[in-house]
Amino acid sequence: MDAPDPLLEEEPDFLAEQYLQARNDIIALGIPEDAIAGILRQIWVANRQVRHEAWVADRERQHQGDPPRNDRPQEDGAQPPDAPNLDEGDGTQPKGQKAKTFPQGVAVPDAESPHPSEYARQKIAKFEYIELWYFSREGLAEAAQPTTSTSNDTFGIITGDLGAVQLCPVATTKASKNALPDEALSWDQISFGSKVYVEALRKEKWPDQHIRALINFFSQLDFQRTRLTSIPDRVFIEYQATVRREWMSTWDFDISQFNIARLQAIQSRVTMHAHQTAIVSNQLAYVSTR
Repeated sequence: MDAPDPLLEEEPDFLAEQYLQARNDIIALGIPEDAIAGILRQIWVANRQVRHEAWVADRERQHQGDPPRNDRPQEDGAQPPDAPNLDEGDGTQPKGQKAKTFPQGVAVPDAESPHPSEYARQKIAKFEYIELWYFSREGLAEAAQPTTSTSNDTFGIITGDLGAVQLCPVATTKASKNALPDEALSWDQISFGSKVYVEALRKEKWPDQHIRALINFFSQLDFQRTRLTSIPDRVFIEYQATVRREWMSTWDFDISQFNIARLQAIQSRVTMHAHQTAIVSNQLAYVSTR
């Protein structure tokens, strides 16, 4: 069955509980409370119009792909020339059905696939940087926790890429309060999280070029860490964090090309920081003993 026209949707109650977060977002902008419902309605109407236009375009594409109709009357019991015999079944998918294909003969996996949070998946879908903590054991465990809140039904406001204000579920826009920056992760968290992260990229249909580049990036880190045993893990953790963040903010270099000079610069900075921290600690210890 075709999706209904968004213009037929009933206007929601913007004073309801599910729009509390959105109202608070607008209040934080200094807008009077008596104007909030009207603003939310304007946002909703604008979004509905965008969805309506997309719905119209989708229907036009479907109609353009339809075969020419055969208006000639059919004899009793006869079927149109191109219609499949539904009694016999030929494996074709009935028109309008949206079922996905699956690989026949592939066994059920031994373990359940990891499921990162909706927030993390939305970041990936928008090609935005996301901390590897969300793909670590800790992040996946938090995402798997059942919640009694209505965050999936609660809406907040965000500003889109072109400056348009949109209503979105809070679950897709709110970062975890337990998330850690990549610089604060252990190497075990980086190693585990990177594999789950790459798999999440595949599920979100990232281009193969980008996925291969990141696979090579993480593989190079593992290889160099094994080869350069005199360099502490903290240096490789910093390299991963800074280089991946920079790559995803600029997209102007090939992240799979390992840069030993960049690693050495990070090593110098980490060593200097550790040295300065040790000096301060010794001074504090000396003062406390006097």
